[in-house]
Amino acid sequence: MVPKGWSLTLAAASLVAAFAMSCDRSLSPESYEPGQAPWRLQVDAVLPQSDTGGARVAAQDTGLSITRAMVTVTEPDGTVIFASPFMPRDDDWDIGIAISPRPQVRVRVDAWHHDALLYTGVDSSVAIPPDSVVTARIVLEGRFPQLSLVVAPNASDDYAISVDPRATHDPSAPTSSLKIRYDWQNDGVWDTGYMNLVPYIGVYPAGGAYTLRAEVRNPAGLVARATTPVTFGAASKPPVARFSMTPAEGAPGTTFLADAAATFAGLPEACGIAVRWDWEGDGRWDTPWMDEPGAGVRLTESGTYLVTMQVRDGAGRMDTAQERIAVVSPDRKPVASLAVTPFAPRRNDLVTADAGHSSSGGDGALVYRWDWDGDGVWDTDWLRDRTATHAYQTAGTRTVRVSVMTASGDTAVAASQVMVADRVQFGSGEAITVDGVSMRYIPQGIFDMGSGAVSVDELPVHRMGVAAFLMDTYEVTNAQYLRFVVSTGHAAPPHWIGGSYPAGQGALPVVDVTWEDAAAYAAWRGARLPSEAEWEYATRGTDGRTYPWGNAMSPDRANYGDNPVMARGSFPAGASPFGLQDMAGNVAEMTADHYRPYPGFEKYTLVDPGTPGYTEGNGLLISGNPFTAKTRDAHTIRGGSVGIDLGTNGIELRATNRDPFEPGARSSYVGFRCARDLD
Repeated sequence: MVPKGWSLTLAAASLVAAFAMSCDRSLSPESYEPGQAPWRLQVDAVLPQSDTGGARVAAQDTGLSITRAMVTVTEPDGTVIFASPFMPRDDDWDIGIAISPRPQVRVRVDAWHHDALLYTGVDSSVAIPPDSVVTARIVLEGRFPQLSLVVAPNASDDYAISVDPRATHDPSAPTSSLKIRYDWQNDGVWDTGYMNLVPYIGVYPAGGAYTLRAEVRNPAGLVARATTPVTFGAASKPPVARFSMTPAEGAPGTTFLADAAATFAGLPEACGIAVRWDWEGDGRWDTPWMDEPGAGVRLTESGTYLVTMQVRDGAGRMDTAQERIAVVSPDRKPVASLAVTPFAPRRNDLVTADAGHSSSGGDGALVYRWDWDGDGVWDTDWLRDRTATHAYQTAGTRTVRVSVMTASGDTAVAASQVMVADRVQFGSGEAITVDGVSMRYIPQGIFDMGSGAVSVDELPVHRMGVAAFLMDTYEVTNAQYLRFVVSTGHAAPPHWIGGSYPAGQGALPVVDVTWEDAAAYAAWRGARLPSEAEWEYATRGTDGRTYPWGNAMSPDRANYGDNPVMARGSFPAGASPFGLQDMAGNVAEMTADHYRPYPGFEKYTLVDPGTPGYTEGNGLLISGNPFTAKTRDAHTIRGGSVGIDLGTNGIELRATNRDPFEPGARSSYVGFRCARDLD
């Protein structure tokens, strides 16, 4: 949530700033050093009566943008006394001519920026009596645009700002003809091209101090620039769920202790932080909301448990974390698990391999050894730390392997891939295989998110920036999910028989899983669920299309209506601009985000049909606000599915369509796909 009362006005020579600190985020510009705004020229022409002295011209150019200028002195009848160019550099320039007494002269100044005439000014009432010195002072307003921005935090991302340039104007050109571009970090590289004066969202990579630079240009090619610092405070993120379990494994009857101190660390009591626990990972909360960071549970049944903790702050924002524990009998064998990040490091970047989800089968603590090149030669001795780091010196695809060993000497091996490059360069939509799963490269971009065409929960349309990432080409299938179930002991979907999917359905999307199940699968793969913004951007690209393939509904491009769920990729003509399949139809897909209003939603007036006095334009004619207490904890699903859009209009299949999915819910029509960060 954007702190109320926060605004920042960036103008040619002024700053107005007010902000409210909160427990959840702080965006705190504290000072402003404007760039030189090229809009004013003052010329002092000192004209002495002298036989030997020279006239002097002093110029103050607040834009530092004049490339040539001319001072002309004439008689009232137009006879030129002298005309001489000068270069204003904040110093005096001696013209060096004699001026005799005159009752009146006319002083004219013309100034150019390259070939564009910026200023023309005349003082026609200058008299030079004997033995006197007269100054003709000419102050000129130029034809440059005048840059004015309103900068504020953007609720869609903790490290994003909304920039509104619509107050920018030009004394000699219509506002509609002005163009603006941005350099978010003032590193000399413009991050956007020139665009119209419309509100825009800039997304920064992380917290810290930055300098925003903006440049506006008019049709004559004249520009105005300004900069301002933008600082994201260290406590800018919503609460982040973190906890540890001790021990990670135990025999039946062991008491496991949960420690969530890391979640509470650094957050004041005013934030209202509370946590609750689900010990078995079955979607049912075993404790109420508690403001204590510790809890414990005694488990007597053998098995692998996905302990889930949810944190909530006073503003109602939530986050969830999970840790796996095992209650095991001594006869179980070890299971190795491995996640490597980042997937696409540059040369000399540090790569982290995490085998923390491995299990010893109850045979004491595990030890680990590492093979960084997948060549069968172990590069380390046996180590007790479940994580290790390595930096690759040369580019190429590498297979990282980990071997785990129990106290009795039983071993298991897991592997994962990384792609090392001099510089990570993938083509837009390029297919990349990551640990046997097809993913697509989605480049960074900015797009208009949302729609005002159908549903109120898609309002308002707003600009969003998305960093580059990888996304599964297809929805996660039954066959892929079975690997997860077998490797981790995670519970299978309830409709599976004997712990496996029905025969012949390996290529169908996995369904009947909870959001928590999907998040656990993604984490096991070293991935995550995509954000809503990432999902919509990957579906529709930057051209605002309604469906992945374009703006017209086409029955042969998606599986929807009264049809069964089909194998992945059954409608290749319905691919998104980045080559993603089944983004519309087949099964709806979970995202990482909770079902919340978009920024700016509060400006709408919501009315019921038939409200007395209602006329078009007074409000939004709907049956009520979709964001209710019932949907508070829900996550958002996207893409529509079979079984829900039974007509032919494809409304549910639109890229902007949103629906809530309750915690612990399962559906035969809801699945998911994974995303992965590049860094």
